[in-house]
Amino acid sequence: MLGGSVGVVAVDDPVDRREENLADPVPDNPRRAYDMRKALQLIFDRDSLFETKPTHARNMTTAFARLEGRPVAIIANNPMFLAGMLDAKAAEKAARDIAIADAYALPLFYFIDMPGIFVGSGAEKTTLGLRSAKMPYELGVATVPRYSVMVRKGYGAGYYAMNGGRGFKADGTWVWPTSELCAMSIETALNVAYARDWQNAPDPVARKAELEADIRRNLTPLRAAEHFGIDDVIDPRATRGVLADALRHAPLRPHDAGPPKKRAISPI
Repeated sequence: MLGGSVGVVAVDDPVDRREENLADPVPDNPRRAYDMRKALQLIFDRDSLFETKPTHARNMTTAFARLEGRPVAIIANNPMFLAGMLDAKAAEKAARDIAIADAYALPLFYFIDMPGIFVGSGAEKTTLGLRSAKMPYELGVATVPRYSVMVRKGYGAGYYAMNGGRGFKADGTWVWPTSELCAMSIETALNVAYARDWQNAPDPVARKAELEADIRRNLTPLRAAEHFGIDDVIDPRATRGVLADALRHAPLRPHDAGPPKKRAISPI
């Protein structure tokens, strides 16, 4: 059992509670925003969600909560702000909470809706390439259980920075039916990887639409489970029970922090 009885409290909230409001929390239009915090409030024990730094780097939600009375830490993209994209401030905000979670033996729960890592002159001015390294660094040295739920978008390196797949030896990783997983966004793929294909076609507009439709057909959750190290595709309403069951069987410190050494080396 995780941490014995330390920090665990009795809660009057059934672990097998199916939250019907989670049946369709994500808009059909991938460009439409929604507030990830509302989903988190429905998944974890009622009235237990405590958000940290709620007005700072709002594209990244960090929080503590309880699941079946057990204290846990949460790292989640919030599409309400910057579409949930990872920038320097969000990366540092998440890195600090990962470190706190590991210091106090709190399991980490990630909720992913990551369209990518912020790029451009603004990213260069904030030294994003350097500062964003703190986030995977902290996850890499953490020894507590870590789980991820893929909610909608998971593109490129940002997906792995959010504990996606098996890159950081996740103890459990699940996807909702609304998930899209790929190396880059559809728009980027069309304008970079497939640009010559549709631009040189007799009817560029029609060819571009054809390529987009073909890409979308291959972005199903089942394909994600096949190629991205996913454990299962789950009904969003069952998320609470799935996570609680996984946590119930997790040891306190299942992860080895790496080869023997005196200390870890920060990338910053």
